Amino acid sequence: MEQSNLTFEEFKDQVKDNILRYLPEAYGGADVTVNEVLKNNDTKLSGLLIKADDKNIAPNIYLEGYFKMYQNGDSLDVVMRKIADTYLEHSNVENFDVREITDWEKVKDRIICRLINAEYNKEYLAEKPHTYFEDLAVVYTVNLGESEEGRMTAAITNAMMASYGVTVDELHQVALDNLSRSEMSFKSMREVMIEMMGEDAAMLIPEEETPSMYVLTNESKIHGASAILDKGMLEHISDTVGGDFVVLPSSVHEVIIVPVMDRFNTRDLQDMVHEVNATQVAADEQLSENVYVYDSAEKELILADRMAERLKERESQEQAQSQDDVVRRHRGR
Repeated sequence: MEQSNLTFEEFKDQVKDNILRYLPEAYGGADVTVNEVLKNNDTKLSGLLIKADDKNIAPNIYLEGYFKMYQNGDSLDVVMRKIADTYLEHSNVENFDVREITDWEKVKDRIICRLINAEYNKEYLAEKPHTYFEDLAVVYTVNLGESEEGRMTAAITNAMMASYGVTVDELHQVALDNLSRSEMSFKSMREVMIEMMGEDAAMLIPEEETPSMYVLTNESKIHGASAILDKGMLEHISDTVGGDFVVLPSSVHEVIIVPVMDRFNTRDLQDMVHEVNATQVAADEQLSENVYVYDSAEKELILADRMAERLKERESQEQAQSQDDVVRRHRGR
């Protein structure tokens, strides 16, 4: 296959017409399509779908990244082989009978909640049941199966929810119940860095008597920001750090936890989140530009701006109570 300066549209056609040549003979009769897929933050990607006769589910392989490889100098042949390898790695997922996806009793234990930005996902949310959480929205998917390479899911649409015969509130509660039973990961930043860099890094990263930063996600580290929806986990974190804490939305996959030692500057924290989103996080993985605070007194996670107002109100109430106490003591003389 000769290399030429293909446009993205031409590249997609080449992949669609030739990808089966790079797969085992068993895929000879597979149906190949390239479709526009609406992803997080209303990002639209081109998904390659290869549907083999013996598989009832198949992964979407998004082609934008592979086109960049081609643009950066990889031959079309090399890129096609990488696409084929990716497909084979992700296709080894336990079969899920898709006819059962509308059967509430058979899917309810597989329902997963995800957190996305409400403002950035207006088009996506139009056809999906969702529950608002501050500036975010909780959406729901069905876990279709697991493989060593990850999880395959199907987003729950309004039509699917109607077929289940449940309300959004019922769907939300089932998803939260499943979340509470799932594995979540709450570790100090030092532990996370050592996991990433290896045990040798333990000598390079100084220990802290009281960690100043933690990472919260799920076991798979995919859409793990939803862990902040679990009230039991939030209480556990509060007990660990000794009260209130700040949540920085690192991405849809994880959040950063910072204990509140004293008054915090909301604007500085939001500026930091904005900078990280602009320079470090892909557009379709950004969660929010805002910062959140866990109010341990109320056992509630809210936007930092709301927490600041709440603290001012409490301070005013305390001052008023103090003045009343002075007046009562004076009258009692």
